[in-house]
Amino acid sequence: MNKAERIGTVIQFHRKVAGLTRKELSELAGVGETTIYNVEHGRSVRLDTLLRLFNALNITLQLKSPVMTQFEAEVKSREPENANR
Repeated sequence: MNKAERIGTVIQFHRKVAGLTRKELSELAGVGETTIYNVEHGRSVRLDTLLRLFNALNITLQLKSPVMTQFEAEVKSREPENANR
């Protein structure tokens, strides 16, 4: 199973556990019903479409890499001091 197929399987599983039809999920996510079918069958879709589906199904995307801690530290160092206020 390639990565696109794995993502499709995850989305289909979450949709079914949520008790949603493809039509219902497409309405919640604001994408076409055919798009849901394509994703669930491992076909390519745009990242923003995938993120809409993740959001509608309450799936969190987590980025991991060997240098992610370094990246987060650099981003934090660029934030203004009063950003959280």
